[in-house]
Amino acid sequence: MTQKAQAILLGRMEPLSACASIEPLRFSLGLTPGEAGWEECTFGCQLFRDQIHVVIDYAHDDSVDRGVAVAKMRRTVRNLVNWFLLGQTLHTSTTLALSQEQVIVRYEGDTMWISQLDAPIKEEIPTVPPTAEAVREGGAFLPYLLGDRLLLYALQDYASAVGNPEYALFLLYRALEWILWEYDTESDAKNPAFAPTQVSLALPPQWLEEVGRLAHSYARHARLREAPDRALVDAARARVKALILRHLCLKYTHPGEPLPEMPSDPLSGWTTPLAR
Repeated sequence: MTQKAQAILLGRMEPLSACASIEPLRFSLGLTPGEAGWEECTFGCQLFRDQIHVVIDYAHDDSVDRGVAVAKMRRTVRNLVNWFLLGQTLHTSTTLALSQEQVIVRYEGDTMWISQLDAPIKEEIPTVPPTAEAVREGGAFLPYLLGDRLLLYALQDYASAVGNPEYALFLLYRALEWILWEYDTESDAKNPAFAPTQVSLALPPQWLEEVGRLAHSYARHARLREAPDRALVDAARARVKALILRHLCLKYTHPGEPLPEMPSDPLSGWTTPLAR
């Protein structure tokens, strides 16, 4: 038996100043989910200035649990909206994004609308909750960030790596690159600037290359498809953190003072799991 339903998203876009010139616009698309038991969906979108209204009519057979289906449609609606807004960046310098939204679903024959919430994360990653002291110490960097764009970008990517462990290696290496740029004296875009950075910040030889080798193997060029050892990722994060702090120390707080020795970690002389 086929179960028919409708999912609706009501939302607003930002930045508001970029939405003022958007006149009423309609867009529709048909798509078929790849999973078994699903029929074609119809995606309809209406925009007017900063407001967006999206409707998806969909259907599936009894083999698909309603709870699973509602969760899938909620994710699908949001993804489609984000992808719909993504394409316009090819034609303008402003990026539009959802700032507020609500998704509700109703099955044919039902009188109730369902508001579906995200499922809890199956495996929570252990985290250290922030303290007031940590926030205060981190906030002390603000005066430096206001005048140092490279440092700001490095810290943004490092924070993104902390919040997105699945993509941590890619983000950590990008954070590392912003600091490398600070010490690159060769004016050659292909120069990774490992050597001048290691000299300026008194880093051990190959200390930065080992982070780069790990990131390039698993994230940048993905020669290795399996997930790396968590200990290696944690070591890469610790190194990038130390790199940012040493750069801060040298450039802003204690120039001329000797920097502490770097402890060894699993990245020192690491080999891939396949070679062990």
